Amino acid sequence: MSSAKSNIAPTILVYSPEPTSLWCSSISFMVLAISVCYIDSLSTYIRQYHHTDLTG
Repeated sequence: MSSAKSNIAPTILVYSPEPTSLWCSSISFMVLAISVCYIDSLSTYIRQYHHTDLTG
């Protein structure tokens, strides 16, 4: 039983990190891009709102 576990564990350690890190990095990059676009549009909206509010 322990020999089977010791055989499976290195296989998981070898094959798991690469796709997982790739997936995590792509997800985090997507979240970062979305948040940057969201903050940019939000700041533009606030600027326009305040501008029209002050002048109008």
